[in-house]
Amino acid sequence: MRWSVLPVTAVLAVLVVAAAAGPSAAAPGNGGISGVVRNATTTQVMANQAVSLVFVGTQGPEQVAEGRTDTKGRVAFRGLSDGRYLVQTTHQAVSYAAHAVVSGGATVELVVKVYDVSASVALRVALLGMAIDVQPGYVRISEVVHLQNGTSQTFLGNIAFPLPRGARFITFHEGLHRPAVQGDRITDRLIVRPGSHQAAYAYTLAGEGEIVLDRQIPLPVERLELFATAPAEVRSPRLEPAPTVTEEGRTYTRASGRSVPAGLLPMTIAGVPAVRLWPAPAAAGTLAALLVVGLGWAVLASGREEATRRGG
Repeated sequence: MRWSVLPVTAVLAVLVVAAAAGPSAAAPGNGGISGVVRNATTTQVMANQAVSLVFVGTQGPEQVAEGRTDTKGRVAFRGLSDGRYLVQTTHQAVSYAAHAVVSGGATVELVVKVYDVSASVALRVALLGMAIDVQPGYVRISEVVHLQNGTSQTFLGNIAFPLPRGARFITFHEGLHRPAVQGDRITDRLIVRPGSHQAAYAYTLAGEGEIVLDRQIPLPVERLELFATAPAEVRSPRLEPAPTVTEEGRTYTRASGRSVPAGLLPMTIAGVPAVRLWPAPAAAGTLAALLVVGLGWAVLASGREEATRRGG
Protein backbone atom coordinates (compact mmCIF):
# COMPACT_ATOMS: atom_id res chain seq x y z
CA MET A 1 0.00 0.00 0.00
CA ARG A 2 1.28 3.48 -0.84
CA TRP A 3 0.70 6.63 1.18
CA SER A 4 1.25 10.04 -0.36
CA VAL A 5 2.22 13.29 1.31
CA LEU A 6 -0.36 14.74 3.67
CA PRO A 7 -1.45 18.37 4.05
CA VAL A 8 -0.86 19.94 7.44
CA THR A 9 -4.53 19.56 8.45
CA ALA A 10 -4.42 15.83 7.75
CA VAL A 11 -1.23 15.45 9.78
CA LEU A 12 -2.94 17.20 12.70
CA ALA A 13 -5.87 14.82 12.34
CA VAL A 14 -3.48 11.88 12.62
CA LEU A 15 -2.12 13.31 15.86
CA VAL A 16 -5.61 13.76 17.32
CA VAL A 17 -6.72 10.23 16.44
CA ALA A 18 -3.50 8.69 17.76
CA ALA A 19 -3.91 10.48 21.09
CA ALA A 20 -7.02 8.43 21.77
CA ALA A 21 -5.47 5.00 21.32
CA GLY A 22 -2.23 3.15 20.72
CA PRO A 23 1.02 2.64 22.63
CA SER A 24 2.67 5.57 24.35
CA ALA A 25 6.19 4.83 23.12
CA ALA A 26 7.72 3.00 20.19
CA ALA A 27 9.09 -0.43 21.13
CA PRO A 28 11.06 -2.87 18.96
CA GLY A 29 8.93 -4.95 16.63
CA ASN A 30 8.91 -6.75 13.30
CA GLY A 31 7.34 -4.05 11.15
CA GLY A 32 8.98 -1.64 8.77
CA ILE A 33 8.57 1.41 6.57
CA SER A 34 10.23 1.64 3.17
CA GLY A 35 9.82 4.60 0.90
CA VAL A 36 11.20 7.10 -1.52
CA VAL A 37 11.55 10.89 -1.35
CA ARG A 38 10.63 12.46 -4.68
CA ASN A 39 10.72 16.05 -5.89
CA ALA A 40 7.28 16.42 -7.46
CA THR A 41 8.33 19.64 -9.21
CA THR A 42 11.18 18.05 -11.17
CA THR A 43 9.92 14.43 -10.87
CA GLN A 44 13.43 13.44 -9.73
CA VAL A 45 14.20 11.37 -6.65
CA MET A 46 16.02 13.10 -3.79
CA ALA A 47 19.36 11.43 -3.04
CA ASN A 48 21.19 11.96 0.29
CA GLN A 49 18.08 13.60 1.76
CA ALA A 50 17.81 13.75 5.56
CA VAL A 51 14.67 11.98 6.82
CA SER A 52 13.26 11.55 10.32
CA LEU A 53 10.81 8.95 11.63
CA VAL A 54 8.24 10.09 14.19
CA PHE A 55 6.12 7.72 16.23
CA VAL A 56 2.67 9.10 17.10
CA GLY A 57 1.42 7.69 20.40
CA THR A 58 -0.64 8.65 23.43
CA GLN A 59 2.14 10.90 24.73
CA GLY A 60 2.30 12.84 21.46
CA PRO A 61 4.80 12.70 18.58
CA GLU A 62 8.21 11.20 19.38
CA GLN A 63 11.15 11.11 16.97
CA VAL A 64 12.49 7.55 17.03
CA ALA A 65 14.94 7.39 14.15
CA GLU A 66 16.84 9.37 11.53
CA GLY A 67 18.20 8.39 8.15
CA ARG A 68 19.27 9.52 4.70
CA THR A 69 18.06 8.46 1.30
CA ASP A 70 20.36 6.49 -0.97
CA THR A 71 21.25 7.35 -4.57
CA LYS A 72 17.79 6.18 -5.65
CA GLY A 73 16.02 8.36 -3.12
CA ARG A 74 15.02 5.41 -0.93
CA VAL A 75 15.03 5.13 2.84
CA ALA A 76 14.01 2.27 5.13
CA PHE A 77 13.27 1.83 8.83
CA ARG A 78 13.15 -1.69 10.30
CA GLY A 79 12.23 -3.27 13.60
CA LEU A 80 9.15 -1.12 14.17
CA SER A 81 6.27 -1.89 16.51
CA ASP A 82 2.67 -1.58 15.37
CA GLY A 83 1.36 1.98 15.38
CA ARG A 84 1.19 5.25 13.50
CA TYR A 85 4.26 6.96 12.13
CA LEU A 86 5.19 10.13 10.27
CA VAL A 87 8.10 10.19 7.84
CA GLN A 88 9.32 13.80 7.64
CA THR A 89 11.80 15.70 5.53
CA THR A 90 12.63 19.32 4.67
CA HIS A 91 13.31 20.83 1.25
CA GLN A 92 14.21 24.48 0.66
CA ALA A 93 13.18 25.37 4.25
CA VAL A 94 9.70 23.81 3.91
CA SER A 95 8.74 20.62 5.75
CA TYR A 96 6.80 17.71 4.24
CA ALA A 97 5.48 14.49 5.72
CA ALA A 98 3.79 11.24 4.83
CA HIS A 99 2.11 8.94 7.33
CA ALA A 100 1.84 5.18 7.59
CA VAL A 101 0.20 2.66 9.90
CA VAL A 102 2.39 -0.34 10.72
CA SER A 103 0.35 -3.42 11.62
CA GLY A 104 1.03 -7.11 12.02
CA GLY A 105 4.73 -6.80 11.37
CA ALA A 106 4.22 -5.76 7.74
CA THR A 107 6.41 -3.30 5.83
CA VAL A 108 4.57 -0.23 4.57
CA GLU A 109 5.59 1.40 1.28
CA LEU A 110 5.23 5.16 0.99
CA VAL A 111 6.25 8.21 -1.03
CA VAL A 112 7.18 11.56 0.49
CA LYS A 113 6.68 14.31 -2.07
CA VAL A 114 8.57 17.60 -1.81
CA TYR A 115 8.26 20.65 -4.04
CA ASP A 116 10.56 23.43 -5.17
CA VAL A 117 9.78 26.79 -3.59
CA SER A 118 8.79 29.94 -5.48
CA ALA A 119 7.35 33.33 -4.54
CA SER A 120 5.72 33.72 -7.97
CA VAL A 121 3.25 30.84 -7.74
CA ALA A 122 -0.19 31.91 -8.99
CA LEU A 123 -2.66 31.38 -6.16
CA ARG A 124 -6.44 31.60 -6.40
CA VAL A 125 -9.25 31.93 -3.88
CA ALA A 126 -11.51 28.90 -4.16
CA LEU A 127 -13.82 30.08 -1.36
CA LEU A 128 -14.22 33.20 0.74
CA GLY A 129 -16.60 32.71 3.64
CA MET A 130 -17.81 35.56 5.85
CA ALA A 131 -19.82 35.06 9.05
CA ILE A 132 -21.30 38.32 10.33
CA ASP A 133 -22.45 38.37 13.94
CA VAL A 134 -24.76 41.40 14.21
CA GLN A 135 -25.00 43.04 17.63
CA PRO A 136 -26.39 46.42 18.79
CA GLY A 137 -23.97 49.08 17.57
CA TYR A 138 -21.45 46.83 15.86
CA VAL A 139 -20.82 43.71 13.80
CA ARG A 140 -18.16 41.08 14.36
CA ILE A 141 -17.00 39.59 11.06
CA SER A 142 -15.07 36.33 10.77
CA GLU A 143 -13.51 35.54 7.41
CA VAL A 144 -12.20 32.21 6.16
CA VAL A 145 -10.11 32.27 2.98
CA HIS A 146 -9.44 29.04 1.10
CA LEU A 147 -6.34 29.59 -1.01
CA GLN A 148 -5.71 27.12 -3.80
CA ASN A 149 -2.30 26.25 -5.23
CA GLY A 150 -2.83 24.26 -8.41
CA THR A 151 0.83 24.14 -9.43
CA SER A 152 3.68 21.74 -8.74
CA GLN A 153 5.58 24.30 -6.65
CA THR A 154 5.23 25.47 -3.07
CA PHE A 155 4.42 29.14 -2.62
CA LEU A 156 6.58 30.92 -0.05
CA GLY A 157 6.06 34.66 0.03
CA ASN A 158 4.13 37.64 1.32
CA ILE A 159 0.33 37.71 1.20
CA ALA A 160 -2.04 40.56 2.05
CA PHE A 161 -5.64 40.21 3.22
CA PRO A 162 -7.47 43.57 2.78
CA LEU A 163 -9.65 44.91 5.58
CA PRO A 164 -12.63 47.28 5.28
CA ARG A 165 -12.22 50.84 6.46
CA GLY A 166 -12.75 51.21 10.21
CA ALA A 167 -11.90 47.61 11.14
CA ARG A 168 -11.02 47.26 14.84
CA PHE A 169 -10.27 44.51 17.39
CA ILE A 170 -8.55 42.38 14.73
CA THR A 171 -7.77 38.82 15.79
CA PHE A 172 -5.89 36.07 13.97
CA HIS A 173 -6.89 32.42 13.79
CA GLU A 174 -5.76 29.35 11.87
CA GLY A 175 -3.52 29.28 8.81
CA LEU A 176 -1.52 32.43 9.57
CA HIS A 177 2.17 32.42 10.47
CA ARG A 178 3.25 35.80 11.86
CA PRO A 179 0.50 38.17 10.77
CA ALA A 180 0.63 41.94 11.26
CA VAL A 181 -1.82 44.74 10.56
CA GLN A 182 -0.42 47.35 8.20
CA GLY A 183 -2.90 50.10 7.45
CA ASP A 184 -5.97 48.58 5.84
CA ARG A 185 -4.66 45.05 5.47
CA ILE A 186 -3.30 42.00 7.23
CA THR A 187 0.12 40.99 5.92
CA ASP A 188 1.87 37.69 6.45
CA ARG A 189 4.53 35.44 4.97
CA LEU A 190 2.87 32.13 4.19
CA ILE A 191 3.75 28.68 2.96
CA VAL A 192 1.11 27.32 0.58
CA ARG A 193 1.93 23.81 -0.59
CA PRO A 194 0.24 22.39 -3.70
CA GLY A 195 -3.39 21.91 -2.79
CA SER A 196 -5.43 24.09 -0.46
CA HIS A 197 -4.56 26.31 2.48
CA GLN A 198 -7.07 27.91 4.85
CA ALA A 199 -6.51 31.22 6.65
CA ALA A 200 -8.94 32.78 9.14
CA TYR A 201 -9.19 36.09 10.96
CA ALA A 202 -11.86 38.37 12.47
CA TYR A 203 -12.53 42.05 13.05
CA THR A 204 -15.20 44.45 14.32
CA LEU A 205 -16.97 47.38 12.64
CA ALA A 206 -18.97 49.92 14.63
CA GLY A 207 -22.23 51.45 13.40
CA GLU A 208 -25.99 51.14 13.33
CA GLY A 209 -28.67 50.97 10.67
CA GLU A 210 -26.43 50.34 7.66
CA ILE A 211 -22.68 49.61 7.82
CA VAL A 212 -20.67 49.94 4.62
CA LEU A 213 -18.46 46.91 4.09
CA ASP A 214 -16.82 47.83 0.78
CA ARG A 215 -13.86 45.52 0.21
CA GLN A 216 -10.93 45.30 -2.15
CA ILE A 217 -10.62 41.76 -3.51
CA PRO A 218 -6.97 41.17 -4.50
CA LEU A 219 -7.62 37.87 -6.31
CA PRO A 220 -10.67 36.57 -8.18
CA VAL A 221 -12.95 34.56 -5.88
CA GLU A 222 -14.51 31.43 -7.31
CA ARG A 223 -17.18 31.23 -4.61
CA LEU A 224 -18.24 33.79 -2.01
CA GLU A 225 -20.58 32.87 0.84
CA LEU A 226 -21.87 35.40 3.40
CA PHE A 227 -23.99 34.78 6.48
CA ALA A 228 -25.48 37.35 8.85
CA THR A 229 -27.59 36.91 11.95
CA ALA A 230 -31.22 37.64 11.03
CA PRO A 231 -33.00 39.94 10.54
CA ALA A 232 -29.91 41.82 9.34
CA GLU A 233 -28.77 41.09 5.79
CA VAL A 234 -25.91 41.82 3.39
CA ARG A 235 -26.66 43.65 0.16
CA SER A 236 -24.39 43.89 -2.85
CA PRO A 237 -24.98 44.32 -6.60
CA ARG A 238 -22.52 41.46 -7.21
CA LEU A 239 -24.16 38.99 -4.85
CA GLU A 240 -27.45 37.11 -4.97
CA PRO A 241 -29.68 36.50 -1.94
CA ALA A 242 -29.71 32.85 -0.87
CA PRO A 243 -32.15 30.88 1.30
CA THR A 244 -31.80 31.45 5.03
CA VAL A 245 -30.44 28.71 7.26
CA THR A 246 -31.07 27.87 10.91
CA GLU A 247 -28.28 26.47 13.05
CA GLU A 248 -28.54 25.75 16.79
CA GLY A 249 -31.72 27.78 17.10
CA ARG A 250 -30.38 30.88 15.30
CA THR A 251 -31.41 32.02 11.84
CA TYR A 252 -28.95 33.49 9.34
CA THR A 253 -29.60 35.40 6.15
CA ARG A 254 -27.34 34.55 3.24
CA ALA A 255 -25.82 36.04 0.12
CA SER A 256 -23.75 34.19 -2.43
CA GLY A 257 -21.64 34.91 -5.46
CA ARG A 258 -19.73 32.97 -8.10
CA SER A 259 -16.72 34.10 -10.12
CA VAL A 260 -16.35 37.39 -8.25
CA PRO A 261 -13.64 39.43 -10.04
CA ALA A 262 -10.73 41.15 -8.34
CA GLY A 263 -11.26 44.80 -7.44
CA LEU A 264 -13.76 46.70 -5.34
CA LEU A 265 -16.62 44.64 -3.95
CA PRO A 266 -19.37 46.98 -2.66
CA MET A 267 -21.32 45.56 0.27
CA THR A 268 -23.66 46.95 2.92
CA ILE A 269 -24.87 45.31 6.12
CA ALA A 270 -28.44 46.46 6.67
CA GLY A 271 -30.47 46.14 9.87
CA VAL A 272 -27.82 46.74 12.55
CA PRO A 273 -29.57 47.70 15.83
CA ALA A 274 -28.66 50.87 17.70
CA VAL A 275 -26.45 50.59 20.76
CA ARG A 276 -26.90 51.83 24.30
CA LEU A 277 -23.55 50.70 25.64
CA TRP A 278 -20.50 49.48 23.72
CA PRO A 279 -20.16 45.77 24.62
CA ALA A 280 -16.95 43.94 25.42
CA PRO A 281 -15.17 42.99 22.17
CA ALA A 282 -13.92 39.72 23.67
CA ALA A 283 -17.48 38.45 23.99
CA ALA A 284 -18.18 39.39 20.38
CA GLY A 285 -15.09 37.51 19.27
CA THR A 286 -16.24 34.38 21.07
CA LEU A 287 -19.66 34.54 19.46
CA ALA A 288 -18.10 35.03 16.04
CA ALA A 289 -15.87 31.98 16.51
CA LEU A 290 -18.90 29.85 17.39
CA LEU A 291 -20.75 31.31 14.44
CA VAL A 292 -18.08 30.23 11.96
CA VAL A 293 -18.13 26.65 13.24
CA GLY A 294 -21.90 26.39 12.94
CA LEU A 295 -22.09 28.00 9.54
CA GLY A 296 -19.42 25.73 8.14
CA TRP A 297 -21.75 22.80 8.67
CA ALA A 298 -24.65 24.83 7.32
CA VAL A 299 -22.79 25.48 4.03
CA LEU A 300 -22.08 21.79 3.60
CA ALA A 301 -25.66 20.84 4.42
CA SER A 302 -27.14 23.40 2.03
CA GLY A 303 -24.77 22.24 -0.71
CA ARG A 304 -25.85 18.63 -0.25
CA GLU A 305 -29.52 19.61 -0.29
CA GLU A 306 -29.05 21.59 -3.49
CA ALA A 307 -27.24 18.68 -5.14
CA THR A 308 -30.03 16.33 -4.07
CA ARG A 309 -32.70 18.58 -5.55
CA ARG A 310 -30.83 18.82 -8.84
CA GLY A 311 -30.29 15.09 -8.92
CA GLY A 312 -33.96 14.43 -8.29
